[in-house]
Amino acid sequence: MFMTLIGSKLLVGFLLLIAIVRFSSKKHLAQLTPIDMVFLLVFGGVVDGSIYDEEISVMEMTVSLLIWVAIASVFEYAMYRSNRLRKWLKGTTTVLIEEGHFHVEAFRKHHLEMEQLRSALRAQGMFSIRDVRNLYIEPDGTFSIQPFARTEPPSAETLGVATEDEPLTYLLISEGSIHSLALQQMKRDERWLLDHLKARGIERAGDVLYAEWSSDGEWLIIPNDSAAPRHEME
Repeated sequence: MFMTLIGSKLLVGFLLLIAIVRFSSKKHLAQLTPIDMVFLLVFGGVVDGSIYDEEISVMEMTVSLLIWVAIASVFEYAMYRSNRLRKWLKGTTTVLIEEGHFHVEAFRKHHLEMEQLRSALRAQGMFSIRDVRNLYIEPDGTFSIQPFARTEPPSAETLGVATEDEPLTYLLISEGSIHSLALQQMKRDERWLLDHLKARGIERAGDVLYAEWSSDGEWLIIPNDSAAPRHEME
Protein backbone atom coordinates (compact mmCIF):
# COMPACT_ATOMS: atom_id res chain seq x y z
CA MET A 1 0.00 0.00 0.00
CA PHE A 2 2.81 2.40 0.92
CA MET A 3 4.66 1.69 -2.32
CA THR A 4 1.45 2.25 -4.28
CA LEU A 5 1.08 5.64 -2.62
CA ILE A 6 4.67 6.57 -3.48
CA GLY A 7 4.21 5.43 -7.06
CA SER A 8 0.98 7.40 -7.42
CA LYS A 9 2.60 10.58 -6.15
CA LEU A 10 5.57 10.19 -8.45
CA LEU A 11 3.29 9.55 -11.41
CA VAL A 12 1.16 12.62 -10.65
CA GLY A 13 4.23 14.81 -10.26
CA PHE A 14 5.74 13.49 -13.48
CA LEU A 15 2.55 13.91 -15.53
CA LEU A 16 1.91 17.39 -14.18
CA LEU A 17 5.46 18.51 -14.93
CA ILE A 18 5.27 17.06 -18.45
CA ALA A 19 1.96 18.89 -18.99
CA ILE A 20 3.50 22.18 -17.83
CA VAL A 21 6.50 21.81 -20.13
CA ARG A 22 4.25 20.71 -23.01
CA PHE A 23 1.85 23.63 -22.81
CA SER A 24 4.28 26.34 -21.73
CA SER A 25 6.19 28.55 -24.14
CA LYS A 26 8.99 26.89 -26.13
CA LYS A 27 11.45 29.47 -24.79
CA HIS A 28 11.78 27.45 -21.57
CA LEU A 29 13.71 24.83 -23.50
CA ALA A 30 16.29 27.37 -24.65
CA GLN A 31 16.57 29.77 -21.72
CA LEU A 32 16.33 28.98 -18.01
CA THR A 33 15.56 32.20 -16.16
CA PRO A 34 15.78 32.77 -12.37
CA ILE A 35 12.02 32.42 -11.99
CA ASP A 36 12.12 29.12 -13.92
CA MET A 37 14.80 27.82 -11.57
CA VAL A 38 12.77 28.84 -8.51
CA PHE A 39 9.68 27.22 -9.99
CA LEU A 40 11.45 23.91 -10.61
CA LEU A 41 13.12 23.90 -7.18
CA VAL A 42 9.86 24.50 -5.33
CA PHE A 43 7.99 22.05 -7.55
CA GLY A 44 10.57 19.36 -6.85
CA GLY A 45 10.56 20.23 -3.14
CA VAL A 46 6.79 19.77 -2.90
CA VAL A 47 6.99 16.37 -4.60
CA ASP A 48 10.02 15.31 -2.56
CA GLY A 49 8.47 16.37 0.74
CA SER A 50 5.21 14.57 -0.02
CA ILE A 51 6.42 11.24 -1.37
CA TYR A 52 7.29 9.50 1.92
CA ASP A 53 4.72 11.24 4.09
CA GLU A 54 1.75 8.90 4.41
CA GLU A 55 -0.35 11.65 5.98
CA ILE A 56 -0.24 13.63 2.74
CA SER A 57 -2.60 12.14 0.19
CA VAL A 58 -2.16 12.18 -3.57
CA MET A 59 -4.97 14.73 -3.83
CA GLU A 60 -3.35 17.06 -1.28
CA MET A 61 -0.04 16.92 -3.11
CA THR A 62 -1.76 17.56 -6.43
CA VAL A 63 -3.62 20.58 -5.05
CA SER A 64 -0.37 21.96 -3.59
CA LEU A 65 1.36 21.61 -6.93
CA LEU A 66 -1.51 23.25 -8.78
CA ILE A 67 -1.47 26.19 -6.35
CA TRP A 68 2.25 26.64 -6.95
CA VAL A 69 1.75 26.44 -10.71
CA ALA A 70 -0.95 29.13 -10.43
CA ILE A 71 1.39 31.39 -8.42
CA ALA A 72 4.18 30.93 -10.96
CA SER A 73 1.74 31.65 -13.80
CA VAL A 74 0.71 34.91 -12.15
CA PHE A 75 4.36 35.96 -11.94
CA GLU A 76 4.89 34.97 -15.57
CA TYR A 77 1.91 37.07 -16.65
CA ALA A 78 3.09 40.00 -14.50
CA MET A 79 6.50 39.85 -16.16
CA TYR A 80 4.84 39.87 -19.56
CA ARG A 81 2.92 43.03 -18.62
CA SER A 82 5.68 44.87 -16.75
CA ASN A 83 9.02 45.73 -18.34
CA ARG A 84 10.50 46.72 -14.98
CA LEU A 85 9.54 43.42 -13.34
CA ARG A 86 10.76 41.46 -16.36
CA LYS A 87 14.16 43.16 -16.24
CA TRP A 88 14.45 42.56 -12.49
CA LEU A 89 13.51 38.86 -12.61
CA LYS A 90 14.98 37.81 -15.96
CA GLY A 91 17.81 40.26 -16.37
CA THR A 92 18.90 42.16 -19.48
CA THR A 93 21.54 41.86 -22.15
CA THR A 94 24.82 43.52 -21.13
CA VAL A 95 27.36 44.99 -23.54
CA LEU A 96 30.89 43.81 -22.71
CA ILE A 97 32.72 45.01 -25.82
CA GLU A 98 31.43 47.76 -28.10
CA GLU A 99 33.16 48.59 -31.37
CA GLY A 100 36.31 46.94 -30.02
CA HIS A 101 36.30 48.91 -26.74
CA PHE A 102 36.02 47.04 -23.43
CA HIS A 103 33.40 47.97 -20.84
CA VAL A 104 35.59 47.12 -17.87
CA GLU A 105 32.89 47.79 -15.27
CA ALA A 106 30.57 45.33 -17.01
CA PHE A 107 33.25 42.63 -16.79
CA ARG A 108 33.66 43.31 -13.08
CA LYS A 109 29.91 43.36 -12.48
CA HIS A 110 29.51 39.88 -13.99
CA HIS A 111 32.74 38.54 -12.41
CA LEU A 112 34.10 37.48 -15.80
CA GLU A 113 37.66 36.28 -16.19
CA MET A 114 39.64 36.85 -19.37
CA GLU A 115 40.34 33.13 -19.80
CA GLN A 116 36.60 32.47 -19.52
CA LEU A 117 36.06 34.98 -22.33
CA ARG A 118 38.82 33.44 -24.46
CA SER A 119 37.25 30.02 -24.00
CA ALA A 120 33.90 31.35 -25.22
CA LEU A 121 35.62 32.88 -28.25
CA ARG A 122 37.41 29.65 -29.12
CA ALA A 123 34.10 27.79 -28.94
CA GLN A 124 32.93 30.02 -31.80
CA GLY A 125 36.11 29.67 -33.84
CA MET A 126 37.75 32.94 -32.78
CA PHE A 127 41.22 32.87 -31.25
CA SER A 128 41.96 36.53 -30.50
CA ILE A 129 40.02 39.19 -28.62
CA ARG A 130 41.23 41.74 -31.17
CA ASP A 131 38.84 40.16 -33.70
CA VAL A 132 35.76 40.97 -31.57
CA ARG A 133 33.77 44.00 -32.62
CA ASN A 134 30.80 43.63 -30.25
CA LEU A 135 30.30 41.20 -27.39
CA TYR A 136 27.18 40.73 -25.29
CA ILE A 137 26.32 38.53 -22.34
CA GLU A 138 22.70 37.38 -22.50
CA PRO A 139 20.35 36.98 -19.51
CA ASP A 140 20.92 33.19 -19.57
CA GLY A 141 24.72 33.65 -19.30
CA THR A 142 25.58 32.85 -22.91
CA PHE A 143 27.77 35.08 -25.10
CA SER A 144 26.71 36.69 -28.37
CA ILE A 145 29.69 37.70 -30.49
CA GLN A 146 29.92 39.91 -33.57
CA PRO A 147 33.37 39.83 -35.20
CA PHE A 148 34.92 42.53 -37.34
CA ALA A 149 34.12 42.12 -41.02
CA ARG A 150 37.82 41.74 -41.85
CA THR A 151 37.92 38.43 -39.94
CA GLU A 152 34.91 36.85 -41.61
CA PRO A 153 35.29 34.72 -44.75
CA PRO A 154 33.74 36.20 -47.91
CA SER A 155 30.29 34.95 -48.76
CA ALA A 156 29.22 33.49 -52.08
CA GLU A 157 27.20 36.65 -52.70
CA THR A 158 30.28 38.82 -52.12
CA LEU A 159 32.30 36.71 -54.54
CA GLY A 160 29.51 36.73 -57.11
CA VAL A 161 29.21 32.94 -57.08
CA ALA A 162 25.83 31.43 -57.95
CA THR A 163 24.56 29.12 -55.23
CA GLU A 164 21.51 26.99 -54.57
CA ASP A 165 19.75 26.41 -51.28
CA GLU A 166 20.24 23.00 -49.72
CA PRO A 167 17.20 20.73 -50.17
CA LEU A 168 15.11 19.75 -47.18
CA THR A 169 15.75 16.26 -45.85
CA TYR A 170 13.35 13.96 -44.01
CA LEU A 171 14.21 10.99 -41.81
CA LEU A 172 11.72 8.33 -42.87
CA ILE A 173 13.08 5.18 -41.20
CA SER A 174 15.46 4.64 -38.30
CA GLU A 175 16.25 1.26 -36.76
CA GLY A 176 13.41 -0.29 -38.75
CA SER A 177 10.73 2.12 -37.50
CA ILE A 178 8.78 4.35 -39.90
CA HIS A 179 8.54 8.03 -38.94
CA SER A 180 4.90 8.79 -39.68
CA LEU A 181 5.20 12.47 -38.75
CA ALA A 182 7.83 13.02 -41.46
CA LEU A 183 5.56 11.36 -44.02
CA GLN A 184 2.72 13.66 -42.96
CA GLN A 185 4.95 16.71 -43.43
CA MET A 186 5.78 15.44 -46.91
CA LYS A 187 2.09 14.73 -47.58
CA ARG A 188 2.94 11.09 -48.29
CA ASP A 189 1.86 7.80 -46.74
CA GLU A 190 3.46 4.51 -45.75
CA ARG A 191 2.36 2.85 -48.99
CA TRP A 192 4.39 5.39 -50.97
CA LEU A 193 7.41 4.68 -48.79
CA LEU A 194 7.11 0.90 -48.99
CA ASP A 195 6.66 1.03 -52.77
CA HIS A 196 9.92 2.96 -53.11
CA LEU A 197 11.70 0.47 -50.85
CA LYS A 198 10.42 -2.48 -52.89
CA ALA A 199 11.58 -0.77 -56.08
CA ARG A 200 15.05 -0.86 -54.54
CA GLY A 201 14.84 -4.52 -53.56
CA ILE A 202 13.87 -3.97 -49.90
CA GLU A 203 10.73 -5.82 -48.86
CA ARG A 204 9.95 -4.18 -45.52
CA ALA A 205 10.90 -1.22 -43.36
CA GLY A 206 12.29 -3.54 -40.69
CA ASP A 207 15.18 -4.35 -43.03
CA VAL A 208 16.32 -0.70 -43.06
CA LEU A 209 18.65 0.85 -40.50
CA TYR A 210 18.34 4.37 -41.91
CA ALA A 211 16.35 5.94 -44.75
CA GLU A 212 16.40 9.61 -45.67
CA TRP A 213 14.68 11.44 -48.50
CA SER A 214 15.49 14.94 -49.72
CA SER A 215 13.22 17.38 -51.54
CA ASP A 216 15.37 17.14 -54.68
CA GLY A 217 14.39 13.48 -54.97
CA GLU A 218 17.55 11.87 -53.59
CA TRP A 219 17.36 8.82 -51.31
CA LEU A 220 19.92 7.73 -48.73
CA ILE A 221 19.26 4.18 -47.57
CA ILE A 222 21.36 2.03 -45.23
CA PRO A 223 20.05 -1.57 -45.00
CA ASN A 224 20.57 -3.59 -41.82
CA ASP A 225 22.83 -6.03 -43.65
CA SER A 226 25.13 -3.38 -45.14
CA ALA A 227 27.16 -0.54 -43.68
CA ALA A 228 27.54 1.11 -47.09
CA PRO A 229 24.89 3.81 -47.71
CA ARG A 230 23.01 3.73 -51.01
CA HIS A 231 22.52 7.10 -52.76
CA GLU A 232 19.80 6.99 -55.39
CA MET A 233 17.59 9.46 -57.25
CA GLU A 234 13.93 9.00 -57.93
